[in-house]
Amino acid sequence: MKAQMQACTRARAALSDGSMSPTEESHLFVCGPCRREARLVAAWKALPPLEEVEAAPPVDESFVRGVLARVREDRRRRARNRVGLAAAAALLFF
Repeated sequence: MKAQMQACTRARAALSDGSMSPTEESHLFVCGPCRREARLVAAWKALPPLEEVEAAPPVDESFVRGVLARVREDRRRRARNRVGLAAAAALLFF
């Protein structure tokens, strides 16, 4: 058991350094926890830098203007519908 722990320690240290020897690589085939650790390290390294992920795409001003115009028109239409329904209800009940 102690030899297994030493092998795990060596493999994890080599993983963090990025210098895996064939001995440490073969340890990954027999040790599940070390294999999971290696996969996590590989996944972390595969992620793009945060600056690339969070870079905002350029905004097309005409698209924004069109969306705002449609939102305003929708608000006006809803207000007209509400006023029309209120007037119909008032006529119905009086």
